[in-house]
Amino acid sequence: MKWQKERDLLIAQTMAFVQSIAGAKPELESRAAENRIFLLTANRVGRERTGEFCGWSQIVDPFGVRLAEAGPTEIMVVADISGSVASFARFTLQFVYAMASQFSKVRSWVFIDGIDEVTRFFQESDDIAEAIHRVNTEADVVWVDGHSDYGHAFEVFHERHYKEVTPKSSIILLGDARNNYHASQHWVLKELQQRARHLYWLNPEPRGYWDTGDSIISEFGIYCDGVYECRNLRQLERFVTTIVEG
Repeated sequence: MKWQKERDLLIAQTMAFVQSIAGAKPELESRAAENRIFLLTANRVGRERTGEFCGWSQIVDPFGVRLAEAGPTEIMVVADISGSVASFARFTLQFVYAMASQFSKVRSWVFIDGIDEVTRFFQESDDIAEAIHRVNTEADVVWVDGHSDYGHAFEVFHERHYKEVTPKSSIILLGDARNNYHASQHWVLKELQQRARHLYWLNPEPRGYWDTGDSIISEFGIYCDGVYECRNLRQLERFVTTIVEG
């Protein structure tokens, strides 16, 4: 921990892990109050072998009151598991499982023309095969006919969860954006991008296939902070590095 004092402001560069947040909060508040100073902490983010840095930076006033704080990023994964991405679906669910094990707060949804939150399946099992089996057999993802309808799925997500999205949320959408010529309801992504910290899209199709046939990836992509081709582990690793550093 490095400290730098300038008059009544003390700046601390910290390296606190997620598991240490509970103990750090009262300590920092007390230090600010005892010294009658404004205390600013800038904590590291990301992971090392020993754990995940919490990214919990804050400003505390001379009375020990927190004026502002930033906590760990919440990851929200929304994945298409329809027939058009059948070969990618298991890879997608493995990605969701990996994200849940690498970040402190991850929520996940799967959809076809309906959408269902499946966070519980990954939290309740340490066995990836069991978690994926439960998603495939128990998730309520069919609304009408079980053919992709991104627009309807996104509308339902907005209706149920929009208020839960915060400036600490990074949303990751996974799918080929083949919408079977339904309405895109792209306004949902526009509002999510304005509310969230980041909005990303991972597409399993080769880039040369994008915007052909019923693919409307560009219509969605203009509201994303990044659209990535993601068909293998190397591409996935590059994207996860983007998330950690972002």
